[in-house]
Amino acid sequence: MIDDGHLDLSSHDAFSGGVPHRTFARLRAEDPVHWTPEHDGGRGF
Repeated sequence: MIDDGHLDLSSHDAFSGGVPHRTFARLRAEDPVHWTPEHDGGRGF
């Protein structure tokens, strides 16, 4: 999976190629206090 800066961090596949550095960098720059809901009914993080 290619890290285009917009990976779904609740998906294990987002980490299959390693740490998604571009996505984390975008979140730090644009939304440093970010909530990610979980699609499977989880609590989110």
